[in-house]
Amino acid sequence: MAKKSKALLEAEARVAELTALLSDATAPESDEPLRKVHGTKSAGITLGEATAKRQPSKPTHEEFALAHKGGPAKSMCAADECRETTVGKSKYCKPHRSESRARFKAMLKAKAEAKEEQHKRFGELVTYARQQATTAASGPVVAGYVRFAPGNTSFVYWARENLNGVQKSEGGGIVLPLKASDPSIRAFAQAMAKGLSIAEPRVTVLFATG
Repeated sequence: MAKKSKALLEAEARVAELTALLSDATAPESDEPLRKVHGTKSAGITLGEATAKRQPSKPTHEEFALAHKGGPAKSMCAADECRETTVGKSKYCKPHRSESRARFKAMLKAKAEAKEEQHKRFGELVTYARQQATTAASGPVVAGYVRFAPGNTSFVYWARENLNGVQKSEGGGIVLPLKASDPSIRAFAQAMAKGLSIAEPRVTVLFATG
């Protein structure tokens, strides 16, 4: 005879338990046979009801909202362990919506301050690079340029608005045309490359004279 698996034994035990529960629930109070009365239900519960009573009951979002507010069904607040209903189009209740808005405003403020600080560093770097170019000046004036790439970097966005004379580069990014001695252009480009390697490592700095 084949040995029954553990899962099969558990299933048979469950069926036996439900059958006993149904038998107790539908048993008549006396030995007399139950009489059918027109318009009434016989005593007892169905197997589905017996099973349902053994399950922990938890209201749905809609049931909770109706019982809690007595109005149209709403969703419950998305905050952890909060049983209040949402307000307006927010996913939070009124108190948690206020907290969420405060956090969002604080995040925007922090981003704005970080951006302002970064732009300040860019300006200081350009000033420093120009000082290095002035110190290194020697020889005849030539035409040259310094190129900054790629174009989708914070420095390039800032330079387009704050550096006079910058032009769009055909190879991507921007170019800054310069008229100075070869050592000056070289010193300016090297100072910018060194500073941007810390301030924004994604930027590549190239220069040419001629």
